[in-house]
Amino acid sequence: MLGHNDFIEKFNDMQHRTVDVTRHLASLLEFGQSEKLIADRYYELLAESGLVDHWYPALVYVGDSTSLPISRRYHLPSEDVILQENDIVMLDCTPLDGTVWSNWAETFVIGHDEFYESLVKDSKEIVDQIYNFTAGHAKTIGDIFNYGSRLINEYGFTSLDPMGDIGHSIFQVPEGQTVEKTPMSERIFIYPEHGAKKIEGIVSIEPQLGKKHPITGKMYSTKIQKVCVVDRG
Repeated sequence: MLGHNDFIEKFNDMQHRTVDVTRHLASLLEFGQSEKLIADRYYELLAESGLVDHWYPALVYVGDSTSLPISRRYHLPSEDVILQENDIVMLDCTPLDGTVWSNWAETFVIGHDEFYESLVKDSKEIVDQIYNFTAGHAKTIGDIFNYGSRLINEYGFTSLDPMGDIGHSIFQVPEGQTVEKTPMSERIFIYPEHGAKKIEGIVSIEPQLGKKHPITGKMYSTKIQKVCVVDRG
């Protein structure tokens, strides 16, 4: 395992590359592409940046798929789900290098759709506010969860995460250990069960926020992420 400072330095470097690749991939998206094709390109671009292994599989959700919980257990990139001319796309990946995994999730609007654009805009505002609260005021996981839940309700969103959490810790794992082999007891989620835990280290804020389309009644969601390194001394 790396020492604390080396871990943070390596994480920051990996995270920078992960974010850059995700946003570059988003700029290449075109209607007619499948989730599977997008995911394959995601892997290629990450590998070109030096990120070859993964803690869990890259996830791609397009359009109606965003109504599903963002989890490898519920949905993996499909050849049958096709990006439309005006659509919404969620990208999520966790590259792994040795004991360190980076993590990024972001939602993009392809083309123009006022409903999708509003979802992304409001989600970014919510995550920005939770991040600022986490960085400056929160002392426990419960503080973050309660603050975030209130904001989510105020904006009229529903949390679609299967556990109801709005984020999690990012930590080192034994070299080569994927998510399936990582005990749940080693993972700190931002939800009531961990409410009393003090926040420290790297905290990922990434609620899955859903809202029904006012005309069709269909549910769509976003996932916007910000990562906070917490050191209260």
